[in-house]
Amino acid sequence: MEPIQGFLEKQPDKGKVKRWRKRWFDLQPDQDRINYYKGTSDLKGYILFDDIQYVAEHHFSGVDGYGFIIGTPGKVFNLVAPTEDERNTWIIGVRSILHLPDEIPDINYRVPIEANPTRERSQQSSEIFFKKEFKMTSGKTSTTKALTFITAVDISAIIDTINEILPQYAYDGKTLGTYFLFDEETEKFSLHMDHDIQKYLEEDIIVLVFDIMYDHGYVHCFEFDQVINSMRALSASVTSKEVFVFTKA
Repeated sequence: MEPIQGFLEKQPDKGKVKRWRKRWFDLQPDQDRINYYKGTSDLKGYILFDDIQYVAEHHFSGVDGYGFIIGTPGKVFNLVAPTEDERNTWIIGVRSILHLPDEIPDINYRVPIEANPTRERSQQSSEIFFKKEFKMTSGKTSTTKALTFITAVDISAIIDTINEILPQYAYDGKTLGTYFLFDEETEKFSLHMDHDIQKYLEEDIIVLVFDIMYDHGYVHCFEFDQVINSMRALSASVTSKEVFVFTKA
């Protein structure tokens, strides 16, 4: 069998800005995994054969090339090949070696928000959902900007650690002055942001949350986002949600 290897564009799992990065992928039957490298020798990670559940074509908007995905438990690898032939080589080759089906099986690891409400799922698992929400209504002054934890897990120690560090954050000489607070009605920890916090500190706060989650033994599994535009009476509204999902390492 001819080696299956070559440069692919890979979308990273972590970080707010998911800039596609070129990586050298090399299918290694003797190691039962697919390695990927920065350059051709600096190993950055791998995908175990035992974890791969499906491989399928997928179109990514705004990206040149031919996209496909490799599905594993809790994570989907987003990849783009430079040519259609190279994409087909990867898809057909991996399916052949691992005896995988041609169609994506009915596995709900990455699903639309409508089909898997965050609240319902969080109440039935040990996962921790971290949601960034922005809601704006045209012609009105009310705008919702919030960061929220949704989970059935006791995260009080995580929240305490984050809140201890938040006072160190400042913009324009002003301290942050806000914390993750528990809402008895919704049973969620939320941090509400005004315009300046959202503009200057939101990304820093999200990075802090990721760091603290890792320190407490959690890893970032995957995420999904949704943008809703609606027209009600004469007002237009837009709601943007991005949800990060963490699980124990």
